[in-house]
Amino acid sequence: MSKLTNPKVEVKILGVDTLTVSDLTIGFDISKDLDEEPNDAMVSIFNLSEDQRGMLTNSELVETPVEISLTGSGSTELVKAFAGEIDDVYHLNLRPGHETRISCTSQKSAHYSSYVDALTFAMGTPASTVINALADAIDIPTQFCTLSPAPILLSQSFTGLAFKQLEKFCRDYGYRVFVLDGVLKISSVYMPQNIVPKVILPMELLSHPIPRKVIDGELIERMSVAETVGFDALVALPTNKKKTKSSKKPGPSDWVEYNAVDKQLEGWDFEFLCQPDIQPDDVITVATTATAGKLLRVRDVNHFGDNETFDDWTSIVQTTVYEAL
Repeated sequence: MSKLTNPKVEVKILGVDTLTVSDLTIGFDISKDLDEEPNDAMVSIFNLSEDQRGMLTNSELVETPVEISLTGSGSTELVKAFAGEIDDVYHLNLRPGHETRISCTSQKSAHYSSYVDALTFAMGTPASTVINALADAIDIPTQFCTLSPAPILLSQSFTGLAFKQLEKFCRDYGYRVFVLDGVLKISSVYMPQNIVPKVILPMELLSHPIPRKVIDGELIERMSVAETVGFDALVALPTNKKKTKSSKKPGPSDWVEYNAVDKQLEGWDFEFLCQPDIQPDDVITVATTATAGKLLRVRDVNHFGDNETFDDWTSIVQTTVYEAL
């Protein structure tokens, strides 16, 4: 098993006066996934000075940027494991000592504060244009996969939360929308943005990999409108099918769901010494007997531990087997 090399954690609160804490006892719990909801983190800092606790007044810190950096297994280099904003701060008097708990989310304000009002696109507008316009309304850094140039088949108008409108539109084109460390990302359901795998050594594992079956609601069997000709006579289509006009040319957003059954994917859960650079949508390889030769797409990541006992300096990762198209 790999050994921890003086593991470190650093918390940086980027307010009017930047507060950086690294030389006190600090516990952390960071969760990230591919869901549209904001990712979150919890930090516990023990025995801040009275002046430092005074800087961390909840009413003044809500939505203040925060960064959490960790060292990974076998490394002395700090890696940014989380970037977001403060949701809540509270102080506990432990008698003796104090504990300061800071809860954070990643771009919660971007999820719930950016609206569009009657943002309208004509029939024939490229889907990529629609996606970029909705993303611009959210106004945070972006990182997208190659977007479809296919035209939309009907004029569309969007009103409401920009993130929800974007997520709904992208779902019809086979994309996932999520925010990681303050960056809005769009990735294909079928292929991650970066297929170059990160290698996890067997000696870094803390337990045997656990096989699991993952239900993916995004990967449903569909057919184009052209393929439905004569299909009604053979199979009773579900009541929730999308009704379309047969005169239209079928495209990516013009599908009929004929087998609306969620896909069951092969997956593996891993627990290994903390790897703060692993993100959802990454591809990893783990050379165990069960997973050797498999490309694994990361879905969920949980980093947790503290710099006092090092009993927990751990990453738990949920993956699915990725098969290149």
